[in-house]
Amino acid sequence: MQKTAVEIQLHQILAFTKYAHTIKNWEQYKILHDTSEERWEQFWDSLQDPAYAEACFTGNRTTKLQIEAIPAKEQSISAYAEIILTAAKDYGFSTHVFAVSFLVKKLGDFRLFLHLLKTIESEAGADWSLKYCLYGQIQTMMVTQPSFQGNDAKLICGKIYKDLIHTVKADFAATGFATGKWRGPLDKGFVIVTVYQFLSLGHGPTKTALDRCITLIKRMGKSVLLLNTTEFMGGAEADYAPVYHAMFPPYEKDYSEESQYVYEGVSIPFFQCPPYMPDLLVIKELLTYLKKLQPAYLIHIGGSSIFTEIASDFLPTLTISTAPSELAMTLGQFQVIGRKLLQSDLELLQARGKDKSHVIEGRFTSSLKPQEKHFTREDFGFLQSDFLCAVVGGRLYGEVREEFISMLLSIEDKRVKFVWIGDMGGAYEKYCESWDGFRERSYSLGLVEDVLAVLECCDVYVNPIRLGGGTSVIEAMHHGLPVISTAYGDVGLGAGSDFQVSDYEEMAKEIRRLESDPDYYQKKSALAKKRAEEMLDTDTAFTEIIEEAEKRMFGIKMCIQ
Repeated sequence: MQKTAVEIQLHQILAFTKYAHTIKNWEQYKILHDTSEERWEQFWDSLQDPAYAEACFTGNRTTKLQIEAIPAKEQSISAYAEIILTAAKDYGFSTHVFAVSFLVKKLGDFRLFLHLLKTIESEAGADWSLKYCLYGQIQTMMVTQPSFQGNDAKLICGKIYKDLIHTVKADFAATGFATGKWRGPLDKGFVIVTVYQFLSLGHGPTKTALDRCITLIKRMGKSVLLLNTTEFMGGAEADYAPVYHAMFPPYEKDYSEESQYVYEGVSIPFFQCPPYMPDLLVIKELLTYLKKLQPAYLIHIGGSSIFTEIASDFLPTLTISTAPSELAMTLGQFQVIGRKLLQSDLELLQARGKDKSHVIEGRFTSSLKPQEKHFTREDFGFLQSDFLCAVVGGRLYGEVREEFISMLLSIEDKRVKFVWIGDMGGAYEKYCESWDGFRERSYSLGLVEDVLAVLECCDVYVNPIRLGGGTSVIEAMHHGLPVISTAYGDVGLGAGSDFQVSDYEEMAKEIRRLESDPDYYQKKSALAKKRAEEMLDTDTAFTEIIEEAEKRMFGIKMCIQ
């Protein structure tokens, strides 16, 4: 059957996308990749006119979906998704993945996301470095889209990760590095702390790693080497990720010249890996050096890490996720979670060959970046009569959705207004145009350096249903702002049960009550300050975690008080 104009256009775009992903010169690749995304956008826009698209596609457009039924905003778009997926398979693994990721981000459908995971899992010919890069992009999608957090997806992600680590370790063995656990004498007072990305004090994992180093050094009397493995989202390979609107991890090259990082008056020995990690030869060199130092164990701050997985074959490892409400993806000896284990967690652990003895339940604490400024409401154009609901996050463009906007605007009192603190991207203008009253009741501040100074001018902290946000909620409670959040995610965990609601309907009721009942507000404000004190006590919480970890590792308490 002869192809129509739209089908010809689709195949031209697929061919161009395939060519773009063969280029390994960054400047050339970036131009081709951006052009490819523009063509996909234009193609998708053309499909929004059902009459035009129906006239241009062949009779194959009515074929039933080959993958699970895909609910979409329009049935015609659902059918076009099948045609795109079917066509993309003929252009190789990377192009197929790109096409599926495009549909996932356009339609936001969980079953399409599962199809993306299964596509990656089933590709036996893909290099492990590409799969690790794609795994990082998948994790980002799951963070920004709570509906992708189901156990079905987590189990497939676990299979992808477990398989690629098996391949990585086989390749690492081929480098000739001696196998087997390192034997003493271990330096019981020396610990390696790794982080897969090290940026500024405004970056959660960076500050978490530094805070833990300070507790290890000042409270426990240990020696520490802080190591940035630069593996976040697949390191340098992430620059070439065959994913629509891929996230590119930043790298602070100036740190590569540093051997010490001074934090809170303490010089912490520091080393930053090159930007092309994970590189097995570099890992071999690092482990050869570390073996001479004979550290007692390794603490990894963050999520998945190939360096940590390889190191776990030689010394004990403890992974501390910066998303404390979720299990980290690690096959090492131990990890920490910031809540009680659930049955669903045990199912995930079993699939990884682990049980509950792998997990330490502990309190995940924060520290605050010092407040440098003090503002008045007039500085931002806020009215004194406004009841200001702060919404804070670095990824608000993906975390704020229509249901949350609808809930906020359902509050009848026009004095209740919303302060958006963080990156809204193009979503802010979209909501201004599509929701009556949104612009009039909103203040969009974008990313700000001194979040505490802005929160000091607000009344409450309101949290959309999302995974992240754990630091900002502590900042809000530090200033006595009552929190309104569901139990899900890091904000719900950090705020605690006193500030949890069941859904958006109850969230709106709680905002109304806090605005209208001064006595209730003061009670909640006092509880917020008390909770903040508990969640800022890193010395106590982290010492308890380390004592339990050392007991499990060695059967003795090694902490030096």
